[in-house]
Amino acid sequence: MSQRAAPQRRTIIRTAILLFLLAGAGQLALQASLPVYPEPVRGGLAGFLIENNGAIVDFEVAGTDGAEAMVQAWGDRKWLMGASLVVDIAFLYAYAALLFFFIGGLADRLERLGVAFAGFLRKIALLPLAASACDGIENLFLAWVVHAERSVAADIASVFAQIKFVLLGVALLCTAIGSAWLFVATRRAQRAAG
Repeated sequence: MSQRAAPQRRTIIRTAILLFLLAGAGQLALQASLPVYPEPVRGGLAGFLIENNGAIVDFEVAGTDGAEAMVQAWGDRKWLMGASLVVDIAFLYAYAALLFFFIGGLADRLERLGVAFAGFLRKIALLPLAASACDGIENLFLAWVVHAERSVAADIASVFAQIKFVLLGVALLCTAIGSAWLFVATRRAQRAAG
Protein backbone atom coordinates (compact mmCIF):
# COMPACT_ATOMS: atom_id res chain seq x y z
CA MET A 1 0.00 0.00 0.00
CA SER A 2 1.39 3.41 -0.91
CA GLN A 3 2.05 6.18 1.63
CA ARG A 4 -0.85 8.18 0.21
CA ALA A 5 -3.35 5.28 0.21
CA ALA A 6 -2.99 4.49 3.94
CA PRO A 7 -4.50 7.78 5.24
CA GLN A 8 -7.30 7.59 2.65
CA ARG A 9 -8.07 4.02 3.72
CA ARG A 10 -8.15 5.05 7.40
CA THR A 11 -10.47 7.96 6.59
CA ILE A 12 -12.85 5.68 4.70
CA ILE A 13 -12.82 3.14 7.54
CA ARG A 14 -13.45 5.82 10.19
CA THR A 15 -16.30 7.27 8.13
CA ALA A 16 -17.77 3.79 7.64
CA ILE A 17 -17.59 3.09 11.38
CA LEU A 18 -19.34 6.39 12.13
CA LEU A 19 -22.04 5.68 9.51
CA PHE A 20 -22.47 2.15 10.88
CA LEU A 21 -22.97 3.42 14.44
CA LEU A 22 -25.27 6.29 13.47
CA ALA A 23 -27.35 4.14 11.12
CA GLY A 24 -27.56 1.40 13.74
CA ALA A 25 -28.78 3.85 16.37
CA GLY A 26 -31.27 5.32 13.89
CA GLN A 27 -32.57 1.87 13.00
CA LEU A 28 -33.03 0.98 16.67
CA ALA A 29 -34.98 4.18 17.33
CA LEU A 30 -37.20 3.74 14.27
CA GLN A 31 -37.83 0.03 14.86
CA ALA A 32 -38.78 0.69 18.48
CA SER A 33 -41.41 3.15 17.22
CA LEU A 34 -43.14 0.69 14.89
CA PRO A 35 -46.35 -0.88 16.18
CA VAL A 36 -46.54 -4.62 16.78
CA TYR A 37 -47.70 -6.52 13.71
CA PRO A 38 -48.81 -10.09 13.09
CA GLU A 39 -46.07 -12.54 12.16
CA PRO A 40 -46.85 -13.11 8.48
CA VAL A 41 -44.36 -15.79 7.42
CA ARG A 42 -43.48 -19.21 8.82
CA GLY A 43 -41.05 -21.86 7.65
CA GLY A 44 -37.94 -21.79 5.51
CA LEU A 45 -35.27 -19.10 5.53
CA ALA A 46 -37.86 -16.33 5.87
CA GLY A 47 -39.42 -18.00 8.93
CA PHE A 48 -36.03 -18.44 10.57
CA LEU A 49 -35.07 -14.80 9.97
CA ILE A 50 -38.40 -13.51 11.28
CA GLU A 51 -38.11 -15.56 14.44
CA ASN A 52 -34.56 -14.39 15.10
CA ASN A 53 -34.32 -10.75 13.97
CA GLY A 54 -35.99 -7.35 14.07
CA ALA A 55 -38.73 -5.71 12.02
CA ILE A 56 -36.56 -4.53 9.12
CA VAL A 57 -35.41 -8.09 8.41
CA ASP A 58 -38.99 -9.35 8.77
CA PHE A 59 -40.12 -6.84 6.18
CA GLU A 60 -37.22 -7.64 3.84
CA VAL A 61 -38.10 -11.33 3.54
CA ALA A 62 -41.88 -11.26 4.08
CA GLY A 63 -42.95 -11.49 0.45
CA THR A 64 -46.15 -9.96 -0.90
CA ASP A 65 -48.70 -11.34 1.57
CA GLY A 66 -46.54 -10.80 4.64
CA ALA A 67 -45.45 -7.31 3.61
CA GLU A 68 -49.06 -6.31 2.93
CA ALA A 69 -50.10 -7.49 6.42
CA MET A 70 -47.21 -5.57 7.97
CA VAL A 71 -47.97 -2.33 6.09
CA GLN A 72 -51.66 -2.58 7.08
CA ALA A 73 -50.71 -3.20 10.72
CA TRP A 74 -48.46 -0.13 10.71
CA GLY A 75 -51.32 2.04 9.47
CA ASP A 76 -50.48 5.74 9.67
CA ARG A 77 -47.05 4.94 11.07
CA LYS A 78 -45.82 3.15 7.94
CA TRP A 79 -43.73 6.24 7.23
CA LEU A 80 -41.41 4.97 9.99
CA MET A 81 -40.49 1.97 7.83
CA GLY A 82 -39.91 4.35 4.91
CA ALA A 83 -37.58 6.35 7.15
CA SER A 84 -35.93 3.12 8.22
CA LEU A 85 -35.22 2.29 4.58
CA VAL A 86 -33.57 5.69 4.12
CA VAL A 87 -31.40 5.12 7.22
CA ASP A 88 -30.56 1.66 5.86
CA ILE A 89 -28.84 3.32 2.88
CA ALA A 90 -26.11 4.64 5.20
CA PHE A 91 -25.94 1.25 6.91
CA LEU A 92 -25.44 -0.67 3.66
CA TYR A 93 -22.57 1.60 2.58
CA ALA A 94 -21.00 1.28 6.02
CA TYR A 95 -21.11 -2.50 6.34
CA ALA A 96 -19.88 -2.95 2.76
CA ALA A 97 -16.87 -0.69 3.36
CA LEU A 98 -16.04 -2.16 6.76
CA LEU A 99 -16.21 -5.75 5.58
CA PHE A 100 -14.36 -4.99 2.34
CA PHE A 101 -11.45 -3.35 4.16
CA PHE A 102 -11.42 -5.86 7.03
CA ILE A 103 -11.34 -8.86 4.69
CA GLY A 104 -8.77 -7.12 2.46
CA GLY A 105 -6.57 -6.39 5.48
CA LEU A 106 -6.90 -9.98 6.63
CA ALA A 107 -5.87 -11.14 3.15
CA ASP A 108 -2.83 -8.79 3.27
CA ARG A 109 -1.69 -10.28 6.59
CA LEU A 110 -2.18 -13.85 5.36
CA GLU A 111 -0.29 -13.04 2.18
CA ARG A 112 2.68 -11.71 4.19
CA LEU A 113 2.73 -15.04 6.04
CA GLY A 114 2.70 -16.95 2.75
CA VAL A 115 -0.78 -18.46 3.17
CA ALA A 116 -2.33 -19.38 -0.19
CA PHE A 117 -5.88 -18.74 1.12
CA ALA A 118 -5.07 -15.00 0.95
CA GLY A 119 -5.72 -14.82 -2.81
CA PHE A 120 -9.12 -16.47 -2.43
CA LEU A 121 -9.97 -14.22 0.52
CA ARG A 122 -9.11 -11.14 -1.55
CA LYS A 123 -11.82 -12.21 -4.03
CA ILE A 124 -14.24 -12.88 -1.16
CA ALA A 125 -13.74 -9.24 -0.07
CA LEU A 126 -15.91 -8.27 -3.07
CA LEU A 127 -18.94 -10.18 -1.73
CA PRO A 128 -19.96 -7.48 0.80
CA LEU A 129 -19.97 -4.96 -2.07
CA ALA A 130 -22.28 -7.24 -4.09
CA ALA A 131 -24.44 -7.77 -0.98
CA SER A 132 -24.66 -4.01 -0.53
CA ALA A 133 -25.82 -3.61 -4.14
CA CYS A 134 -28.52 -6.26 -3.52
CA ASP A 135 -29.48 -4.40 -0.33
CA GLY A 136 -29.89 -1.15 -2.27
CA ILE A 137 -32.08 -2.78 -4.91
CA GLU A 138 -34.09 -4.48 -2.18
CA ASN A 139 -34.65 -1.12 -0.46
CA LEU A 140 -36.00 0.40 -3.68
CA PHE A 141 -38.58 -2.37 -3.98
CA LEU A 142 -39.46 -2.16 -0.28
CA ALA A 143 -40.02 1.60 -0.61
CA TRP A 144 -42.45 0.77 -3.42
CA VAL A 145 -44.24 -1.67 -1.08
CA VAL A 146 -44.51 0.94 1.69
CA HIS A 147 -46.14 3.41 -0.68
CA ALA A 148 -48.12 1.09 -2.97
CA GLU A 149 -49.01 -1.61 -0.42
CA ARG A 150 -50.18 -4.45 -2.72
CA SER A 151 -47.37 -5.21 -5.14
CA VAL A 152 -45.16 -8.00 -6.40
CA ALA A 153 -42.28 -5.71 -5.38
CA ALA A 154 -42.18 -7.40 -1.96
CA ASP A 155 -41.43 -10.76 -3.58
CA ILE A 156 -38.63 -9.19 -5.64
CA ALA A 157 -37.26 -7.48 -2.53
CA SER A 158 -37.34 -10.80 -0.69
CA VAL A 159 -35.25 -12.46 -3.41
CA PHE A 160 -32.63 -9.69 -3.23
CA ALA A 161 -32.66 -9.87 0.59
CA GLN A 162 -32.01 -13.60 0.54
CA ILE A 163 -29.19 -13.19 -2.00
CA LYS A 164 -27.73 -10.48 0.25
CA PHE A 165 -27.86 -12.76 3.30
CA VAL A 166 -26.19 -15.63 1.41
CA LEU A 167 -23.40 -13.35 0.13
CA LEU A 168 -22.79 -11.92 3.61
CA GLY A 169 -22.92 -15.39 5.15
CA VAL A 170 -20.27 -16.70 2.76
CA ALA A 171 -18.12 -13.59 3.34
CA LEU A 172 -18.37 -13.92 7.13
CA LEU A 173 -17.70 -17.66 7.05
CA CYS A 174 -14.58 -17.15 4.91
CA THR A 175 -13.53 -14.30 7.21
CA ALA A 176 -13.81 -16.62 10.22
CA ILE A 177 -11.77 -19.29 8.41
CA GLY A 178 -9.19 -16.68 7.39
CA SER A 179 -8.99 -15.34 10.96
CA ALA A 180 -8.43 -18.84 12.33
CA TRP A 181 -5.81 -19.47 9.65
CA LEU A 182 -4.10 -16.20 10.54
CA PHE A 183 -4.01 -17.21 14.20
CA VAL A 184 -2.46 -20.60 13.38
CA ALA A 185 0.01 -19.16 10.84
CA THR A 186 1.09 -16.42 13.27
CA ARG A 187 1.64 -18.97 16.05
CA ARG A 188 3.71 -21.15 13.69
CA ALA A 189 5.81 -18.16 12.60
CA GLN A 190 6.40 -17.20 16.26
CA ARG A 191 7.48 -20.75 17.13
CA ALA A 192 9.79 -20.89 14.13
CA ALA A 193 11.37 -17.54 15.09
CA GLY A 194 11.64 -18.31 18.79
